[in-house]
Amino acid sequence: MPVAIKGRELADWIQAIGPRLRVVFPIGFREEVAGREMLLKAGQNFIPKPASAKQMLETARKFLDS
Repeated sequence: MPVAIKGRELADWIQAIGPRLRVVFPIGFREEVAGREMLLKAGQNFIPKPASAKQMLETARKFLDS
């Protein structure tokens, strides 16, 4: 990550350029905390860390199919 920009800002910038792009945030919160505290916009989702490669692929696939 560039030092001058945070993940949320980068996601917003990317989606402003390409509104159909999807963003998945890898976060260090437990899923129940993240789901309650993260304000996700359309086209954004999260996966709690640590996550296995299989979990990341399954999350990405499910999100892209939705």
